[in-house]
Amino acid sequence: MLQGNLLQLIHPVRTEVAQPDGVLKNVSDFWGALENQLRASVSLVVTLDLDLEQIITSPMVLARALKFGPPVVQPAPYGGETILPQLEAGWEVGTVRLGGEVRNKKGTPLASASVRLVGKQADGQPVQVGPTTQTDAEGRYIFSAVPTGDYTLVVELPGQAPVQVPLKVAVGERGQPVPELAFPVEVPM
Repeated sequence: MLQGNLLQLIHPVRTEVAQPDGVLKNVSDFWGALENQLRASVSLVVTLDLDLEQIITSPMVLARALKFGPPVVQPAPYGGETILPQLEAGWEVGTVRLGGEVRNKKGTPLASASVRLVGKQADGQPVQVGPTTQTDAEGRYIFSAVPTGDYTLVVELPGQAPVQVPLKVAVGERGQPVPELAFPVEVPM
């Protein structure tokens, strides 16, 4: 799940199959307490080296799309299988997170602007999708768990007319360029 520069910061991870230390020393005790049949289990212990003094600075992630489904597998020319970089038909989008920044014409971030998403119902009537959010001190906003579709992003500031920006939330196949899910907004001030 790590992207960009963060990939280079991970140290080798030590793993071992072991009996866990703690309250539950024997997994069969758990199943016995539930008056259930004993089940086979394996405990995998993963140890990560963390430098608590290390400071990592990276750009804020304003957009994320997670897709779930099996990859397309096809027979290789000389036996075996080849896994292609796309998912089989019927994949699902788990969550889409999108965000952006609200700034004035001079490029100054606008804090405490109200930002909301408006979609359309089946009958074509507008409907707000999710809660209204406020921009932070740096003018940033984020919406989580947004379904794919067409929306209008509405930005409101006290004493100003609302700014409406049409946007499309879409997710392509794996291996395709990531669609734009970060939407900056300029407010005429």
